[in-house]
Amino acid sequence: MRWHCVKKAWCLGLFLAPALWGCALFAPPAGSPSLGAPKIFAFMIEPVTVKVGEEAVFSFQYEDREADVVEARLFQTEIKEFSYSQSFEPIVVDLREYFGQAIGRVQIPYRWDAEGIRLYELYVVDKKGNQSNRLRVRVTVRPS
Repeated sequence: MRWHCVKKAWCLGLFLAPALWGCALFAPPAGSPSLGAPKIFAFMIEPVTVKVGEEAVFSFQYEDREADVVEARLFQTEIKEFSYSQSFEPIVVDLREYFGQAIGRVQIPYRWDAEGIRLYELYVVDKKGNQSNRLRVRVTVRPS
């Protein structure tokens, strides 16, 4: 009886493996946008090292065939004194002024009130709720 179950499991695996492999071939890679979603690239911050209270500028470029971007979401992660913390609420940036533009460059000024090393992850959302790919950047904030 045991041998019969093993044969069934092996045969089932023989048929499922190609099906699952086929799904993996056509599924988008993790972190990639869905079809029709905006795409972002060239995400950077200038300068990469700032003093507390100084202004730096996040910038990125986007491409959206449907020209319906509405907001960007920045998630912050901080490394301070050998501890790692992540904020769960994103910084939401209104991009409606770019609505109707299929290609654009966005600049976001920002200031910090405490020192530390911060990592930011960015993605863009369109009117239909489609999310773009995600990109990361790092900034070091030094004491003033």
